[in-house]
Amino acid sequence: MHDRRTFLLASAAYALIAVVLSARPPAFPSRPLVLVVPSAAGSGIDPVARALARRLAAALGQPVRVENLPGGGGDIAASVVSGERPDGHTFLVTLDAIASARGVEYLEVGRCCWIAAPAGTPRHALERLHREVEVALSAPELREQFAQLRRN
Repeated sequence: MHDRRTFLLASAAYALIAVVLSARPPAFPSRPLVLVVPSAAGSGIDPVARALARRLAAALGQPVRVENLPGGGGDIAASVVSGERPDGHTFLVTLDAIASARGVEYLEVGRCCWIAAPAGTPRHALERLHREVEVALSAPELREQFAQLRRN
């Protein structure tokens, strides 16, 4: 009787350990990322987003595509991002938080720009992207581009 109880407790403990270990967040990113920019190609924050995309691709080991969606004061781009699956693979990159955007979560990065993700995006994905963007923005090339954007 005692051996059976010990066996059952041990089995339950191993099952609990297996559940806890399998509950880790999935690897991020698991597919290419998309940076949505609320300006036309070559204007506004687009050159910075393209330089950022190159650095993120190298750091994250996944391709990063820049998608330009100008118009509506950034509302079009924010609306598209808010409608995406909240899995951490689609982000809005903008100089200012778009006040009318609903369904997105904003993070200020390096006191120079904002990234936004669909509401409900996993925290681990937001934190990893925030960390990588901070590192990328420390590059002199990107700091100078942001400074130039702010002057214009």
